Amino acid sequence: MDKSKKVTRFKRQTGTQWTDNNGLLVDIKRITPLERLRERWAKKLANAALQVEKSLFELKEIFDQGVTACYEAFINDLDVTPEGHKNHLFYDFAQTIKIDHTVQQDVDYDPNLMIMAYEHMKQFAQEYDGEEQEKGNVFAEMLLDSIKMSKGRFDNRKIASVLSYEDDPRVKKNPHFKKAIHAIKKAQKNTGVRMYDKVYIKEKGKWRLVLTSYTMVEKQVNDNTITEASKTDPAE
Repeated sequence: MDKSKKVTRFKRQTGTQWTDNNGLLVDIKRITPLERLRERWAKKLANAALQVEKSLFELKEIFDQGVTACYEAFINDLDVTPEGHKNHLFYDFAQTIKIDHTVQQDVDYDPNLMIMAYEHMKQFAQEYDGEEQEKGNVFAEMLLDSIKMSKGRFDNRKIASVLSYEDDPRVKKNPHFKKAIHAIKKAQKNTGVRMYDKVYIKEKGKWRLVLTSYTMVEKQVNDNTITEASKTDPAE
């Protein structure tokens, strides 16, 4: 979106003739009440959405400026020079506002190396018994399940959890576990960075997330509707 341009505004058609999608003039008498209703609401909704779009671009710019300024001041105080983008969390002076800047590394995986990792982890799971057989099997199966592909993709969070056990004394000396970890690391390919910004405000002693997108608002409205419906459900 070009911020230098004014927000487009659609004008609702009025008068005795309207222009159709082919550029032809249509007499108002031939236009049905339903078409007139749709004309009015389509223009109204589009104009409202375009205004929100402009506001979100402005919000994104303000976030970038504010987070960058606070993060640079923070690392200057520490006298360090971190590599790349980092997460950053900060508050206002009275701690009634919380700004959460999260950086997520997009990671893809080489499927052939992940197959190797899975086979090594499966061998590890078959051999591992831990201090107690039942608990050991649960732990090993959890690790094995975490590196499976689900719905055509790997779960980054689950794989990160597996990697966090690399130096765990329970498993770090097991050759199959070590080979599985090595294969996972080799399989990883960084494909980009995503950054997410959230604003929380404190209300009655609790943090509330400020809804900054239509999708977030829609989800909360739907969740509230479901909650209210469950309260009035005679079957409850």
